[in-house]
Amino acid sequence: LAGGCDILDIKDPTRGSLGMADPEAITRISAAVRQRGRPTMLSVALGELVEWPPDRPIAVIPQRVDFLKLGPAGLSRHWQWLNQWRSTRHRFEQQAGRRLNWVAVAYADWKPARAPAVDAIVDQALEEGLPVVLIDTYTKATGRLLDWLPQDRLAGLAERIHEGGAKLAVAGRLTAGAARAIGACGVDIFAIRSAACEDGLRTGKVTSDCVRRFLSAIRVAATASGRAD
Repeated sequence: LAGGCDILDIKDPTRGSLGMADPEAITRISAAVRQRGRPTMLSVALGELVEWPPDRPIAVIPQRVDFLKLGPAGLSRHWQWLNQWRSTRHRFEQQAGRRLNWVAVAYADWKPARAPAVDAIVDQALEEGLPVVLIDTYTKATGRLLDWLPQDRLAGLAERIHEGGAKLAVAGRLTAGAARAIGACGVDIFAIRSAACEDGLRTGKVTSDCVRRFLSAIRVAATASGRAD
């Protein structure tokens, strides 16, 4: 927060790309953020869809969480992903007693993740009118986002997502050095973990200095691409 982030994402990086933090930690962090003067949106990673079978009790989501994310790893058949994604979202909304804002997650490395293809998820997100599509990497050991998704491909996806009325967020071992190339593709939201941590280790300590450096790189990239937002 001290580094100037606009959206704080709550996750446990030791539990995977979208590892869910303990519910108590989510509640505690949410309360602490809301007590600060500077408005900051909150997103919460809920793990992978396959981690939420019908018999698993649904976690309580704090009232003021802005966005929720579920990963599609292990659900390579399109119909299976749709069925499980919809039913799990419905269970969370039933528990919360309200509509929730969902981020559609696509993995750039969808084949090794055994997830639906990026295009399939983007199509469904736009059809359902979801506000944000996040393109991330499932495995953090075999490359960064642009290793899986070339710039021209990312730019094409950004254009399509914007035409559908949604925003594009990206993650996947992003670096400050790559911010200009990624920003030129029309990305709206940069989601970082390793770049926010000491020594660039995603399981390390998040520091305000690291966040500031990345934010500065984003601003330079935005200026270079003619975008000030």
